Amino acid sequence: NVVQDNILINTSGHDGHAVGVDKNCEQNINFQKNWFTAKGVHGTWDQLSDLAPNIPIYRPLKRRFAVFMGSAYGGTTHTNPNSSTSVKKVSSKAMEHNLHIYIPGRKTK
Repeated sequence: NVVQDNILINTSGHDGHAVGVDKNCEQNINFQKNWFTAKGVHGTWDQLSDLAPNIPIYRPLKRRFAVFMGSAYGGTTHTNPNSSTSVKKVSSKAMEHNLHIYIPGRKTK
């Protein structure tokens, strides 16, 4: 078993990016906590059990989405991010597509 037989594990596949197995477990637990908290009252244990094996997919996806939106990826620092640029982009798209106006029978693409 790779995890049990090694002190370090490299989940990224990049040279020099190995972390301790315990740190990797902590990161996965932290990711699950943040995701579950974001769901609020709508989060269920079934959703959390579906999330756990997919963390290696969701983590890079989260980073790519942050790059796409032009915002910093929420990394390990404890600073408050400046999200004003992201808010302006989302607001601009909402206005462009009239999302702020109720339109009966609106269909998604």
